[in-house]
Amino acid sequence: MLILTGCATSQIRPPSERLSCKGEPEGVGFPKVDWSGDVTAIRSMVNAREMATVTYMMALREAGQDCRSQLGWNRDYWQGQR
Repeated sequence: MLILTGCATSQIRPPSERLSCKGEPEGVGFPKVDWSGDVTAIRSMVNAREMATVTYMMALREAGQDCRSQLGWNRDYWQGQR
């Protein structure tokens, strides 16, 4: 009598969408401010630059939170596999 035993090892992997994070947002390109212009025009340009900066910072924060979330999910996933 011949008995064959096979022990297959299967790799347990988390879902592929949990293995990557959002990328960093693209940098902000600022137009030069002409400081010799009208105060209202300068204020408008400065406000536009500040809004672009805030938008970039919020996108960067969102990407960081996405990555922290993915890492947390993977940590919990792998601790559950032990």
